[in-house]
Amino acid sequence: MEVKVSVIIPVYNRSKDLIRAIRSVQNQTVQEFEVLVVDDKSEENIEKIVNEFADSRLKYFLNTSENSNANVCRNIGFDNAAGDYIAMLDSDDEWLPNH
Repeated sequence: MEVKVSVIIPVYNRSKDLIRAIRSVQNQTVQEFEVLVVDDKSEENIEKIVNEFADSRLKYFLNTSENSNANVCRNIGFDNAAGDYIAMLDSDDEWLPNH
């Protein structure tokens, strides 16, 4: 499938909110997307949460520098995005289905 939209979600210790954010992307009317979850060295096991979705469109990245900030994580997402368009979604936010 061609990737039209790369959704970048920076996250730090918001596992429950992250689940809601990912589900809101999966429920979009446009399905040609990828989700790049960039973990800013959370104490929670964010990688496990991403892998539990069993959706090949979800990709996990770990910010290997010291706990930085969301902007560093967004840049990691930009560097790895394959979509024609890039969308930002905070880990504690969610989209309505026609976003």
